[in-house]
Amino acid sequence: MLNQDVSRREFMKITAGVGAALAMPTLGQAFAVSPSKMIGIQVGAISFVDEGTEKVLDVLQERAGVNTLFLAVFTYGRGIAGRQIPGYPLPDHGKQEYDLNYHGGNFATPHPQYYKNTVIKPAHAPDHGDLDILAEVLPAAKKRGMKVICWMEDVFRPDLPNIEKVQERDLYGRNMETLCVNNPNYLNFFTGLVEDFARSYDVDGIMWGAERQGALSDSLGATHDTPPIDPGNVTCFCEFCYKKAREHGVNPDRAKQLLKEAGHANGFETVFWTSTSGSGQMIPVAMAEWIQRDLAKVGIRVKLETFDWITYLSKMFQGLRPGHGAYQLSWGMTTNFWIDIVARSTRQPDKGVNVGWYANPRVDSLLDSARGELDESKRVAIYRQIDRILMEDDAAFLPICNDLNLVVLNPKVKGFVNPPEEWFQLWTPWVEA
Repeated sequence: MLNQDVSRREFMKITAGVGAALAMPTLGQAFAVSPSKMIGIQVGAISFVDEGTEKVLDVLQERAGVNTLFLAVFTYGRGIAGRQIPGYPLPDHGKQEYDLNYHGGNFATPHPQYYKNTVIKPAHAPDHGDLDILAEVLPAAKKRGMKVICWMEDVFRPDLPNIEKVQERDLYGRNMETLCVNNPNYLNFFTGLVEDFARSYDVDGIMWGAERQGALSDSLGATHDTPPIDPGNVTCFCEFCYKKAREHGVNPDRAKQLLKEAGHANGFETVFWTSTSGSGQMIPVAMAEWIQRDLAKVGIRVKLETFDWITYLSKMFQGLRPGHGAYQLSWGMTTNFWIDIVARSTRQPDKGVNVGWYANPRVDSLLDSARGELDESKRVAIYRQIDRILMEDDAAFLPICNDLNLVVLNPKVKGFVNPPEEWFQLWTPWVEA
């Protein structure tokens, strides 16, 4: 994925100065800080344009003891390189107006020879004319003994030439504003950008900024933004991500073939039950919707039916109805005997909670063997054999996630045991006087 004239070893040498730890002294200590301590600040070109390079550096050094600039050189994000976001109060310095026509881009000078094998064209940010912020700030900063770290950010405008060829795709193939990290055009562009900064300017390091979260958080609607992410917009399903998925053994085409072999060439319809909340449930509806979308890709059309917690329990423990294919429930038990509770055929309603009516004589026999086996390692081996039958051969159970059980304790609490269960025992803890 790298430019052809840059080896991985050379690339690592180029970016060797990237890592840095930030440290901020308390007020009044700025001038007493050891030169080996880094005191850094994020700053964009707009500050130097509005207030002048020397004045900005004077203020940063004299008032805060700053010795390192994290200079926003590449970004299309207003929050990094623009003035205050419209609608928020302006600061008590700088030009007192919003930059409503902010554009962004590369605030230095792009050198075309470094941007090969990518459809993303290097473009100088038009916001401040021909200003090259690195050429402007570097000499003044070096003269003062200040370091300059190039900051590049993973934020792009949706109206850039060819950007649609690099954008992520959602589940339905629609273009999203974010770019795909598995797309060669994306990788080659940022490889070129790093090389450009490192070879064209005497910078002290390069910092990468990417405020993204994983596909799981997106699919669950989790975000720091408002309103929450639409789980239907989770990414990425482009050709490069499909290729990578197949390399990791994920194969939707194979799933379709298995359905065909089972007599469901055109897929089938089923009903999925879950609750809207409840004891131990995380975000059950969003999780079920994600499973619904995944199954739709291989032809299984799922209708979701949701209930409040109490109604759900009363219906679920009666067992699934004809035409209903799945139910969802959290369970706070990690003991192997849990499999006996939910999978033994004699525990079907109304004699137990095997609500999916699962029945396999081989599993029942193995459960009998596990119950009578006193050697722990042999018993675990039996349960693992049962687990393979349940999860692989019969596909009777679909594990979704296993969340951590975080507990915060006062230092005076002693003897507490955090078990791998949803429940606690309180006969061993005690409070130190």
